[in-house]
Amino acid sequence: MRPENKDVPDDKEWRLLLDFHCVLTYTQHLEKQLTGGPGPGRGRGNPGGNGGPRGSGRRGVVYAGGGSNQLANILVGVTYLREALGSRLPVEVIYYGEAEVNPAIAKLFDDPKLQPVALVDSALTPYPSHQRPCEIKSFVSKVWALYAGTSFDEVLLMDADNYPLVPPEEMFEMEQYKQNGHVFWPDFWHSAWIDGSMYEMFGSKPPWHNNPTHRVTESGQVLFDRRRLPLVLEWLWYLNSHSAFVYKKMHGDKDSFKLAFYLAGMLQNFTQVPVFNSMALKWLPPENAYLLQSVIQYSWKGEPLFFHQTKFFPTVARDRSTNRTQLDWLSPPAHQDRANTLFKPHSYALWRNQTDQQAYKRCGYQPGPGKTVFDIMQACGWKQDDRSIPTPVFPPSWLPTASARIDALTATFFRLRDQLLEATSAKWCPQLSGFTLHTGVDRFGEDLRWVSALGEAHSECRKDPECKAFNRDGWLKRKRSPRSKAETNCLWVKDKNRSKGEEEDTDD
Repeated sequence: MRPENKDVPDDKEWRLLLDFHCVLTYTQHLEKQLTGGPGPGRGRGNPGGNGGPRGSGRRGVVYAGGGSNQLANILVGVTYLREALGSRLPVEVIYYGEAEVNPAIAKLFDDPKLQPVALVDSALTPYPSHQRPCEIKSFVSKVWALYAGTSFDEVLLMDADNYPLVPPEEMFEMEQYKQNGHVFWPDFWHSAWIDGSMYEMFGSKPPWHNNPTHRVTESGQVLFDRRRLPLVLEWLWYLNSHSAFVYKKMHGDKDSFKLAFYLAGMLQNFTQVPVFNSMALKWLPPENAYLLQSVIQYSWKGEPLFFHQTKFFPTVARDRSTNRTQLDWLSPPAHQDRANTLFKPHSYALWRNQTDQQAYKRCGYQPGPGKTVFDIMQACGWKQDDRSIPTPVFPPSWLPTASARIDALTATFFRLRDQLLEATSAKWCPQLSGFTLHTGVDRFGEDLRWVSALGEAHSECRKDPECKAFNRDGWLKRKRSPRSKAETNCLWVKDKNRSKGEEEDTDD
């Protein structure tokens, strides 16, 4: 069964519902295949991954990302995995389309010390006929990497700015993962940025209904066995391939995972760590505030597992006046009411009077090997459901193993920074279809909007009649000219299409 009807626009609810029956028919057929053989390993994880048939049991780390800054962050991450954590798991860096790969950075992944690592263009992966074709960019490309791009069966999927604090091999041995074939982690929020109608249109109350402990999912890291959960994968792609509508109801892909479990009839099996996140804070004198440098995410036992949202590139790398990587404080696992105080006009940060820097001194806590954040909370009498302000904080040294690994990550970043800054600033200007390339120039002003990746800028400008050009920094332009010299930049000018009546710019 194919999603043939093209009359309903992609951003309408009916488009999603019309295609529901097509995916339902496919998953029912797939389920019969799975139950008709010796266990779930018999089924395909997805219809078109680059690794061929499923069933090898391969485990690996997948980074989904493209563009110079994301690739630079990923290179720091892979180097840290190999050198600081000693992980030998294979790594795939999955991007979508050749416009997403800066050759100067791609070459750095050839370092023998980083192997095995592969850069994979998931645009070459065949698209499944039972799913509606869609534009693959931004959040959608991350889900595509999991659904079809990777060759691994068991995947630790991570954002480019996310770094594990234990070897990934250990995460695959967590009892909850072995039992359920997946693990997710929470965001700070109870139900923010997701419209309950997404569940109601499929006949269910939202999972946060009458559930005060509910937390939305933070998909910066996902542990997922694709062999065991092929039905979930199909529904996950169904939702994200309709991003024009679905993303109006939720913030990107993050909460599509839980909804996919519901559509697969497996919501009761959805497994998410119940421990809230800690805020990792850095004092910035120019801001007169504690910047949210990163987020610490935990295991069921309170062990720090991830250091997320570091943004080494471009933010930290270009600020030579302040060492933003050196943390001053960590919060205990934070209730959303405490996390809400982070929202400032131009950043996520806490004012000094929103932190209590004296409470930890009264705890009598003695750090030591093997101790977790639960030990700190017990000694200090702190609870993660405490909503009071100011938020107590404690020194990162109270979690010594995590602190040492953050230091190792920081050292890796500083060692690679100058080399990667040079690579990210290198003039990298591929030929792109439908556009004429002008190197060493830019169109100043007449900005339409900004997007984060070159491939996305190409896609957005191509379909927007108001966009006439875009530059290497991702700025979409309303006019093609006049153009000015800009040695480190490039400008892609949309080819004129007089057959469709596009008007010429009078200033060309």
